[in-house]
Amino acid sequence: GGWTGGGGTSRPPSWAVGTFYAPDPASGQQITLVISDNGRVTSSAGGSMSYGNYYNDVITMDGVSVRVTKINNGVRGTRMDNGMVVNYSKNSWGNGGWNGGGSSNPPNWARGTFYTTDPATGDRITLVINNNGQVTSSSRGSTSYGTYQNDVISMEGVSVRVYRQGNGIRTVREDTGQTVVYGR
Repeated sequence: GGWTGGGGTSRPPSWAVGTFYAPDPASGQQITLVISDNGRVTSSAGGSMSYGNYYNDVITMDGVSVRVTKINNGVRGTRMDNGMVVNYSKNSWGNGGWNGGGSSNPPNWARGTFYTTDPATGDRITLVINNNGQVTSSSRGSTSYGTYQNDVISMEGVSVRVYRQGNGIRTVREDTGQTVVYGR
């Protein structure tokens, strides 16, 4: 009872099964998305619950269809009608809305808005490091959330060490060593 969305269900791949969290793009409230191994899906935010189905990498819920793809530590939902993207992480916020663990106050040189160009796509990436250690990264209409703690940004299961570089910063991915330079 309660499930809507029309159509059948299919068994999701193991990476798509579980409980995922993301900020609601409209309200900023935490969304909790649960994808069960039987293809049933629930979504809750702000005390409201919705029910839907997973079928062939698409969640249908409340008349909206969202294509689901795998990302580092979760799933990415892309609305099929308007292209809006929401990145869900397996890490609950627990820190005022951001995932990735605790946060610490960044040094003055690491606070603010920084920009770089994605070498793979040529798209502009905007990285914002707030005074309280909350971090957002935005590109192509998609925003990811993380935390800054002890000169390390954690976001979607990836950790990058942050270094001062001139008036900007340089990040070095801890698992692969990939370096990205950001300017102001």
